[in-house]
Amino acid sequence: MMELRNLPVYLRLLGNAVGYHEVEAHIGIDAPMRPDSLYGVSKNFVESLSRLYWDKFGIETACLRIFSSFPEPADRRMLWSYLSFADCVRLVEASLTAPRVGHTISFGISDNKLKMVDNSGANHLGFIPQDTAEPFRAAVEAKTPVPDPTKPSVKYLGGWFCELGHPNDKA
Repeated sequence: MMELRNLPVYLRLLGNAVGYHEVEAHIGIDAPMRPDSLYGVSKNFVESLSRLYWDKFGIETACLRIFSSFPEPADRRMLWSYLSFADCVRLVEASLTAPRVGHTISFGISDNKLKMVDNSGANHLGFIPQDTAEPFRAAVEAKTPVPDPTKPSVKYLGGWFCELGHPNDKA
């Protein structure tokens, strides 16, 4: 049974906080905020609030940037962004049981062949993903066409969020 910490630890799911970084940029957890939507802006606010509450009040927070967590990858993008449910549980457990969290940002990604982000700055959590998208690769590639690399949903980490229009746009 896992032993939980005495200090409060809050978990936030924030992949959209950095959605407008290009996939090839291979960003780390300390990359500047680049939200992919107004939803992403709300996640930036939460990460900033987490930082303030750690600095000012000593409240520890693990901000988990999860891009896609489904039973299996549904498209080619998810071959790099996939986080299995079991790895998601392992990440949350590691965040709740780490000796010290402080204000930590961690990418929630399984051990996929394609590594589009660098999670080494969160190694102190002790999260070691054990799953991968590779068993699904052949089926995903067979049923989904190669996407247009110039589309924002392919070019940026935020995927389809990067293609959302302004909230006042007519549908």
